[in-house]
Amino acid sequence: MQAARQALTYDVTLYHALLHISWGCASRCACTSQVHFIIAACENMVHGKGLRPGDVLKSAHGKTVEVNNTDAEGRLTLADALWYAQEKAGATAIVDIATLTGACIIALGGEVAGLFTPSDAMAAGLAAASNAAGEKLWRMPMEASYAEQLKSSVADMKNTGGRAGGSI
Repeated sequence: MQAARQALTYDVTLYHALLHISWGCASRCACTSQVHFIIAACENMVHGKGLRPGDVLKSAHGKTVEVNNTDAEGRLTLADALWYAQEKAGATAIVDIATLTGACIIALGGEVAGLFTPSDAMAAGLAAASNAAGEKLWRMPMEASYAEQLKSSVADMKNTGGRAGGSI
C-alpha cells in the first residue's frame, strides 16, 4: 500500500508541476504561438462500476478499445486527450509528459526519459532542449510490428500489449 501511495504522490507532483509551468507560460512568456496544457487526469479506484478485463470502451476518436489491463486506465484518457489536442485545439506538435509509462522506467531507469516520436525534426529539437536543461532523453523505437500486440478480436485494439516492448 505504501508503494501505491508513493506512486500516486509522484503522479500528483507531476500534475502540480505542469500546472505551475502552464501558469508561468501564461503570465511570463511572450509567445507568438498558442500553447495548450491538456491534463488527462483520471482516478484508478476500486469500484463496482470500475473497469473490468473484457470491457470494451469507445474512445473520443470513435475507436473501440478492449480493456485487458485495468491498471492501464491512463492510456485511455491520454488517447482521448491526444485526440482532443489535435482535433479540437488544432495542435501541430504535442509534447506528452505522462507518468503512465512505468515500463519505460524498467527499460531506461529513473534518470532517462523515453522519447517517442516518428518525427526526426521533433526528436532533434526535444533532444537539444533536454540537453540544454541538463535532462536526459533516449529515443525509443516505434516499430510497426509492435502494433501486432494491440490486436483484439472484439474491438479495434487492446489497451495494452505484451510485456516485451511494453512502453512502446
